[in-house]
Amino acid sequence: MIDSHTHLDRGPAPEAELVAAARAAGVKKLLTIGIDARSRRAALAAADEHEEVYAALGHHPNNATGYDDATTEDVRELAKHPRCLAIGETGLDDYRKYAPRADQERAPWQLAKDEEKAGELDETLRSLAEGLRVVTVMLTPYIPESAEKLLAALGTPDTSLETATYGALPGGAQVEKLPPLFPKP
Repeated sequence: MIDSHTHLDRGPAPEAELVAAARAAGVKKLLTIGIDARSRRAALAAADEHEEVYAALGHHPNNATGYDDATTEDVRELAKHPRCLAIGETGLDDYRKYAPRADQERAPWQLAKDEEKAGELDETLRSLAEGLRVVTVMLTPYIPESAEKLLAALGTPDTSLETATYGALPGGAQVEKLPPLFPKP
């Protein structure tokens, strides 16, 4: 079993206790999420401390006000860490609406609007594809057909758990278009 979205730094008990409880319950891997400067570092520290913990790093859209290039650079640099599997807690949040939509739309997708940042956009998309590949490999036992289709589209059909390591996707891989994995009935 995998916990694909946790915030160990915000738990009801110390991190080590939470990881031990998860382990005792049969959870083999945990993905803890960093949503701001402090929690990004906490997520990486947890990943370094506990073998079964990995990190996803981002900047929560509810904190988008004040988002700037330094935030993008911080996420980009921290995401190079070998225990970071994904970029997460990004995009738009229309549920809570703690940050104005205009601020949410500016970060981090602003790269797509600036031709001078095309290289940065390529690297961001590669990182996202690699994170998606790793999470898909980990979810293969639970959604085998969808995982197989997605991994084929990413050009990396290997589903062995040993390949669920960030950095195995070769640079410049072409991602194929595929139909919805979970079509609406």
